[in-house]
Amino acid sequence: MDITIERLRDALFVMLLILLIYILYKRLLVFLNKQTAKGSYAGFDGTRSSIKEGVLKMSFNVPEETHATIEVRDDKNEVVKLLIKQDLVAKHHEFEFDVSDLKSGTYSYHLITHNQHSSRNFRI
Repeated sequence: MDITIERLRDALFVMLLILLIYILYKRLLVFLNKQTAKGSYAGFDGTRSSIKEGVLKMSFNVPEETHATIEVRDDKNEVVKLLIKQDLVAKHHEFEFDVSDLKSGTYSYHLITHNQHSSRNFRI
């Protein structure tokens, strides 16, 4: 088999072209996924929960009308309070929950919709 510099150069060029097309294709898929997924899920704002004067304040965004449940769970992941179980309109929501009847410990609150589950922890 006769391998020349020109053949090697042509083969290397074709391989680099295929690699470039593959990388651009993957980047396009990531870009399109970000565009379609942007704002498609409900979720809590921020990462920390604050309790002031026995009231837990939470805020969350609902980008499209959906049926949602918000529940509080203890450290054993058992539901201790059902806060919301209703249809919610697409908007930013704020909700306050009186935690004064809960014992000291670690809890979490969960936002559950038809296509996702979001949660945050808090301590009393």
